[in-house]
Amino acid sequence: MKKLLLISMFAIIGLSTKAQWQTTAGGPFGVFSHVYCLTTTGNTIFAGCNWGILSSNDVGNTWTFLDSASLISIATNGNVAIGGKNGQNLTVSINTGGSWSPWSLLNTGNSASSFAIKGRTIYAGLENNLGVAKSTDNGTTWSSMSNGFQGGNVESLILNDTNLYAGTDGGVMLFSNYHNSWSLVNTGMPSTAVYALAMMGTNIFAGTTSGIYISTNNGGSWTAVNTGLTDTNVLTLAVSGKSIFAGTGGGGVFLSTNNGNSWSAVNTGWATPPQIFTLAVFGTNLLAGTQDSLGVCIRPLLQMIDCAASYSTTYNSITNNFTLTVDPVTTATAISYLWDFGDGTTSTLASPPSHIYYMDTVYNVCLKIHTASGDSCEYCHNIGKDYFGNTYRTTAGFTLNVVNNATTLEVPNNSSESSISIYPNPFTSQTTISFSEIQKNTTIKVMDMMGRMVNDKLLMVNGKTSTLDMGGYAKGVYFVQIIDVNKNVVNKKIVMQ
Repeated sequence: MKKLLLISMFAIIGLSTKAQWQTTAGGPFGVFSHVYCLTTTGNTIFAGCNWGILSSNDVGNTWTFLDSASLISIATNGNVAIGGKNGQNLTVSINTGGSWSPWSLLNTGNSASSFAIKGRTIYAGLENNLGVAKSTDNGTTWSSMSNGFQGGNVESLILNDTNLYAGTDGGVMLFSNYHNSWSLVNTGMPSTAVYALAMMGTNIFAGTTSGIYISTNNGGSWTAVNTGLTDTNVLTLAVSGKSIFAGTGGGGVFLSTNNGNSWSAVNTGWATPPQIFTLAVFGTNLLAGTQDSLGVCIRPLLQMIDCAASYSTTYNSITNNFTLTVDPVTTATAISYLWDFGDGTTSTLASPPSHIYYMDTVYNVCLKIHTASGDSCEYCHNIGKDYFGNTYRTTAGFTLNVVNNATTLEVPNNSSESSISIYPNPFTSQTTISFSEIQKNTTIKVMDMMGRMVNDKLLMVNGKTSTLDMGGYAKGVYFVQIIDVNKNVVNKKIVMQ
């Protein structure tokens, strides 16, 4: 189990109107509540703390007490939620947290300190040098994966397409399906406890007691990437697109947007940076499980990331189909899209139709976006390879589908966007949207950071100005979507203070 440095902290957070961390409201987190684990499924957040399990269905505005089990780890898989109890077996809910019951884990009496899930298969990292337990039926029965294991407690687990990695008290271990055994993969890394592992593209990041390390060759070797990291006791990592966040034992949260080459603190809103036990990306927000009375804190990703073009990829061997899922932060920030499919074809649609490739080869698919603030960024990824560079397919050609929850159907041209201004921005309760030309039946709607419409009805503009009244709504970042009669769409970010 992680060596938890509990620092008493009773300072009141000085809230301001600037971009910052905020404690989630309505939670029964007391003075001595330490939130050790977080997970999300759909619109639900689960939080495991030292005295119980809680859930929120409204982005942390209110919390519901579920069970008194003290958790050190938690994961969800569909309707199944599974938690590792402190010093005991498991507690499991098969109805999305509605009720919980104890489950045995290999009859060891040991807790699971970490989980990794793929389909119906759940891997549970064990304590006391017992390795990993594996379930192929969503946690009903378990088998042992301990052959060759020598790492002590398993603090973290991650999966890529072919490998299972364990962060342990003695470093990083890799499980080989071919040899059915574990081996240490620590070249370049000192003998240290690895509390967190994360995948970003084909790179693996390890959070340790001596900083952060990166491997670009499937764990074959590791390089320290600690520039700007003022606290090297790294307890947790979280990835959003091409950005990676690190939670530390006493320095709060750090962010890298350049593959770990440099880090910067993102602690605005905390009088003193707290100990961060766990981080989780939830839509366009970052959640932090902290110590003492802070409980679960939340901060919009867009307050920390200016531009984030990213997508994830899955492959279905039965249908011979790749699915590209656009990252929610990309969806929230993009006002224009440019797809380059690597075969000479492009698209400016947010969600292009199915794209068919006719050759069995690898294509470099790039997504470039522009934001309302004038920033642009691009993400490229080779489609058709596994992590070792091998092609998946044995038949010629394949299909690629893009999944994007963007409400923008097509890219607006620059002249449409530049003809619209919003002033003041930031504002306190009201702001004015101005157009360079007279509008007729132009509609305006306002969305929150999760893409949900927040005003009761669409605003209709017939003229050159419209007053947007946000009185009564919570302070924060919102998005204005403007659609004219020709279906041209422009998205603008606004900030209410």
